[in-house]
Amino acid sequence: MSLVFALKMIGDLSFYLYFASFFASIFGLDRLLLIPLLVMVLSSTLCRMLRHRGAVRFLPLALIGLCAFYVNSSAAAVTLLLPAAYTVYTVAAGLYDVEASRQRSTFLALVKFMAILPVLSLVLSMRLLFERLSLPFGLMYLLCGVFLLRMLRHESEVYSQTRFRVINGLSLGAVCLVGLLLSSNMFFAALGGLFNGIYTYIVSPLLMLTAYILVGIIWLVGPFFRWLFSLLKRGDIEPPPEQEQPGTGENEFFDILNQGSSAMFERIMTALLIVALIVAAIYIFRKLRGQKAPAGAVSGVTQTRTRIETPSGALRTLLPSLDARSRIRAVYRRFLTLYRSYGLFLGADSTSASVLKQAKKQYWCPEDQAERMREIYISARYSENTPAGADIKEMQRCYSEIKAVEKKSRFK
Repeated sequence: MSLVFALKMIGDLSFYLYFASFFASIFGLDRLLLIPLLVMVLSSTLCRMLRHRGAVRFLPLALIGLCAFYVNSSAAAVTLLLPAAYTVYTVAAGLYDVEASRQRSTFLALVKFMAILPVLSLVLSMRLLFERLSLPFGLMYLLCGVFLLRMLRHESEVYSQTRFRVINGLSLGAVCLVGLLLSSNMFFAALGGLFNGIYTYIVSPLLMLTAYILVGIIWLVGPFFRWLFSLLKRGDIEPPPEQEQPGTGENEFFDILNQGSSAMFERIMTALLIVALIVAAIYIFRKLRGQKAPAGAVSGVTQTRTRIETPSGALRTLLPSLDARSRIRAVYRRFLTLYRSYGLFLGADSTSASVLKQAKKQYWCPEDQAERMREIYISARYSENTPAGADIKEMQRCYSEIKAVEKKSRFK
């Protein structure tokens, strides 16, 4: 659905500009890059709507050229190059689909990094630049992430309902409105006046009342504490004489630094900073990018598979698996538990093939045993024939060998 994709693109570009605008302000960026963001989102969304029209689907990418009229500095131009390239790449590769579990894990992981920037702005005395150039994009990313995750909870049939489209279309408009309001000085002035009125007429009187109450309590209990301290007093003790601290002398190292760094050193450090920021931005975009729709799947709808239900320990003891099929799945379930204990991702959309692919990369998992376990598990789960007793023993043998290798490698 185009609405889901548009929200994802706003979130992706907002997260990038949240950090990029802050660091670009060091090199002269002085304008909020909200309009170019909306132009790129509109361009990519139109391309998605025309995805079945052959070469015509690439025509909306020409709208990205309009961002050039908004650029007023080299810092703004360099900042917009990566999101423009990301937009073109997303359209060219057809990465329009959004997978729910991946989006959720990515959102929760990236939100943690956003807390770094406010602290950094205070350390570098760049709070005003942060509030004016980065904060709007941070709030837009948070809103888009919440709205997008709420939308992805629904079944694909819900996306075509008029009520769903109207409500989430309004959500998309609200995100854009928040960005526009936060880019306006008049909005901040009105917001400041609102908070000033709340403090003057509500918070301040409450604080004064609390202060008067505390003063009254101190006045009442003060004589008691003075009497108590008089009982505990054992005489005046003169403080030890202060000793003069020896002089530390001049630090030659800092004297050398204070003489001023060379122009070559500044250029090298600037170049290294720019390269580091570009590498970080490319890495983030690789994490944010969408995915192609599977063959035969409806675009915008993600296929999911239900994982094996794992009963709790007490329930598993009371209701043991009796049939051969359940016993094989129970052994495979133990393998998945071992798999997850090493921090490997296992979502609702994971398959036995994806699990095998990741497990074979691990030093503790022999490839032959893992492949054999998957073959027995696939046959037991999807075949109409009842598994033989030999399959159960083979399954248990493979798991035992994997477990033995894992335990041996752990204690090396």
